[in-house]
Amino acid sequence: MAGSERFKTINAAHHFSLFSSPLFQKNLSEWNIDDDGVGAIPSFPPLGRRSPPPQRSLCRSENVSDPHVQEIGKFAVTEHNKNATASLKFQSVVSGETQVVAGTNYRLVIAAADGSASNKYEAVVWEKSWMDFKSLTSFKRV
Repeated sequence: MAGSERFKTINAAHHFSLFSSPLFQKNLSEWNIDDDGVGAIPSFPPLGRRSPPPQRSLCRSENVSDPHVQEIGKFAVTEHNKNATASLKFQSVVSGETQVVAGTNYRLVIAAADGSASNKYEAVVWEKSWMDFKSLTSFKRV
């Protein structure tokens, strides 16, 4: 008996009893089943037509009066001053959002003084608090 003939001897009732658990029922519609219920093969999208990965979005507004958020804002200004040889003076965090990644991304709008002028800047800081790690990812005037 050829391999494909032996495979077709499994009856539909037996075949579906193997997939009657709730785990398989959820995904059963993703399988192509022959008319006799035999020959389940996974259904995959055609190559080159995959949907794009889901966009990560900033998900939570931060309480800007939280001392930790203010500390992140000060860190952003200090790091920017080191990297750009600038002399901004941190004033406050105006608004902020967080995104959970391998750690936390903080996107903050910061008020900082540049000499006598006060401007707003957007800073993104990546923090891994369990490793005592912070990195300024971006800093720009808004």
